[in-house]
Amino acid sequence: MTQISSTPLQKKRKVIASNAPLMSLDIDIVIKICKLLQKDGFLDLFFFIQVWFRFQSPEAVTILLHNLDWSTVHQVVEPFRNLECRVFKQFLKHCLKARVRGALCYFACKKLSRGENPDHHLQILRDLSADDNLAFLAYHIFQTLYHPSTLKENASILHEKLIRHAEFRSDLMNNCTTLNLSLIHISEPTRRS
Repeated sequence: MTQISSTPLQKKRKVIASNAPLMSLDIDIVIKICKLLQKDGFLDLFFFIQVWFRFQSPEAVTILLHNLDWSTVHQVVEPFRNLECRVFKQFLKHCLKARVRGALCYFACKKLSRGENPDHHLQILRDLSADDNLAFLAYHIFQTLYHPSTLKENASILHEKLIRHAEFRSDLMNNCTTLNLSLIHISEPTRRS
């Protein structure tokens, strides 16, 4: 015979640790955390941003999205490839709506690699190139691919930028690698082993 207790069931109280320290971090520290998280793939970065952004101003979120390292943000880790690709595509869609420079550059490069609407996407890269070294490099490379007669002019412009701008020079290797990856893996975000 089962005995029924006369005391009512009590719910166990959940203890939720405060996210206050995370939410009050300086944006420069959050950007550095994101750079570290990017080394392990997109999902870690995405989940961190999901927790962080809910308690931030739209300006802080915009600053973060514009300062992500878009040269690696699209790389995914093999074990979670399908999930990570779906999450990345949604994240990219949001960033494109927010007009995030890195997302616009990535998307334009992807479309140019596929030959989709080249004049439109070249114009996007051209517009971005004044403030973004990757977009500057991408614009002149893709312009040469689509308009071979501009080879000499674009080579001269890139050479001049390389000589005169230390930041462009220091970003060149990483940006070339990024463009190479976008040219090789045009159907979806790239995979890292």
